[in-house]
Amino acid sequence: MILAIVPLILLHWATSMVMVDDARMAALAASPTSFQQVQSRAVLDALLAYERSIDSIWWEQTSYLPPDAGRHRSEWVVLEVSERAVASDWSFLHLSKHRSCGAPDWIAEYDQSLFFGDATHRVTWGVEADQNSGMFTQPDHFFSGSCNIARLLGRFTEYAMPMRGRSLGEELTRATNLEYLAPTTEAPWPGLRCKGVASGGGLHVEVRVDPVHGFAPRTILLFRSMDDMFAEGLIVLDYSLIDGVWMPRVGIQGTMYAEKVPDVENPLSQQRVEDFAAAATMKGLPIEIQTPELQKWIRRFHEVSVLDADQSLATGPLICFNTNEQLYSPQIMIVGSCRVNEAPDRDQLFSRIPATAKMFNGMTGAWTDTAGVQRIVETLGLPDVPEIGTEQK
Repeated sequence: MILAIVPLILLHWATSMVMVDDARMAALAASPTSFQQVQSRAVLDALLAYERSIDSIWWEQTSYLPPDAGRHRSEWVVLEVSERAVASDWSFLHLSKHRSCGAPDWIAEYDQSLFFGDATHRVTWGVEADQNSGMFTQPDHFFSGSCNIARLLGRFTEYAMPMRGRSLGEELTRATNLEYLAPTTEAPWPGLRCKGVASGGGLHVEVRVDPVHGFAPRTILLFRSMDDMFAEGLIVLDYSLIDGVWMPRVGIQGTMYAEKVPDVENPLSQQRVEDFAAAATMKGLPIEIQTPELQKWIRRFHEVSVLDADQSLATGPLICFNTNEQLYSPQIMIVGSCRVNEAPDRDQLFSRIPATAKMFNGMTGAWTDTAGVQRIVETLGLPDVPEIGTEQK
C-alpha cells in the first residue's frame, strides 16, 4: 500500500513545490536525469519541512544493551533511564540514572549524572554515596554517539561536528550529488543518497523518509567514503504523534568497524557468535517491541563480511571511557514522555543540581558552588553560530 501511495505523494511535492508547467514535465519525462533531480528535490523539501516543525525536543528514554557473555549478560539489559533535551540553538540536557548489571566490572561510576549547556559552556555533575560534585567548563561535542531521538532524526550525523549540530536537511542542502532512492519492497519509503557529505567528506549518507509519518526520517545509513563500508545505521521502528509532530518512539542504532581477525574463515569467537544469537532472540526487551522488523535490524547489525585477507567487518564494544560509559552495538531506545518545541530554560537546568554540590570552575581552576556557576553562566554571551560547513575551533 505504501509503495503505491509514495509516487503520488512525490508527484504532488514535485509539481507543487518545483512548479513546472506541462512542457517542462514533458521534458522531464524525456530526461530521466532531470526527473531524478525533481524527485530528489521533492524528498529534500519534504524533509526540510518536517525539520522546520521542530525547534526543540524534551523527552525521557530507556536505553538497552545487547547480551555479552563475557560480562555475564545473557539477555538485553537496561543501560540507563535518561531525560534529554536538545534545541536548534545547540542547547542540550542529558540527565541519566545508570543501572549496574552483570559482572562486577559493570558497576556504574555514578548512580546519576547530568550534563547540559550550549555553545558557550558545559556543566556536568555526578552523584554517588560519597560524592556530590561537578564542573563548569568550555563546551564539548555531545550527542555524537548512542541511540536517541536527536540522532534518529539526523540531527547529529557529523562525527567531527561544530558546536551547533547540523540537521540532516542542512547536510543534504549543501550536497551537489543527491541521488533519488525509489521505494523498494524491503524499504518502502522514498529517500536520498549523497556521497561525502558528512564528517568533512568522510561519510556517504542514505536517508529514507516516511510519508505516512510526516516525512520524518525512517532510516539513516552512513558509509565510509574510502571504501563504502557500512559504518552506522539509525533506524526508527515506531512513532508517536506529539503535539502534531511525528516523533520516534522506538529506535535502534548500530555501528560497525573493520577489525583484523586471525581466521578469515571463522572471524568471530564462539562467544561472540553466541552473543549475536542471544541478541536476535530479543529476550530481556519489552514484549511490545519484539517485532520481526526489530529482529531483522539486530541481525543486520551483527552481519560479518570479509573485507580483505586480514580484516572483517564486525560489531562490538566501540570505546570504553569508564565503567558506566561502555558503548556497545547495537543499542535500542524506547521513548516514554516527549514534548516538542518546549525546551527547558536555564533555571530549570540548574534546579537539577543540589545547591550543596561542589562545582569546579574549569575556566579559572577554582572551586565554587551551584549558585556560583549559575551566576557565571548568566553573564556569558552566546557566540555567533558557525556558518554551515565550518567548524568551531
